[in-house]
Amino acid sequence: MLGDPLQKTAETSISNSKGRHTTTTRDLFKLTNGSLMIDTPGMREFGVTHEDGQPSSGVFPMIDKFAAGCRYSDCTHTSEVGCSVLFALESGDLDAALYDSYRKLKKEQSRFEISADDKKRFGKQSGKISREANNHRKKNKY
Repeated sequence: MLGDPLQKTAETSISNSKGRHTTTTRDLFKLTNGSLMIDTPGMREFGVTHEDGQPSSGVFPMIDKFAAGCRYSDCTHTSEVGCSVLFALESGDLDAALYDSYRKLKKEQSRFEISADDKKRFGKQSGKISREANNHRKKNKY
């Protein structure tokens, strides 16, 4: 991707067609098109959280620009009357792909921001439902 090999690489595993861990340090590379690529060995997932109640805060400057004109300060930009972001989307001033990326990031944010207590509670509820289903299946022999 960079033109020159900057890191040690290995072939894909024949047995499972997956890549092999060859790097051991985190590295940031700037691609020729200006994009950034991060090598994070051992990391499977990243999450994005917000700071000071500002979910996009510079991540989507076009959304922020249109959001400044929303009727309500707590607008979610999904269905509210008077939402400038939705108006810009409908009028073609806001790219639909950018809006979709924004919505996906918001959804991912909410998933990562579930508190530890909520995760524990959801786990207990899931376990209870599973036990009840198993007991019902055993009782009715199917």
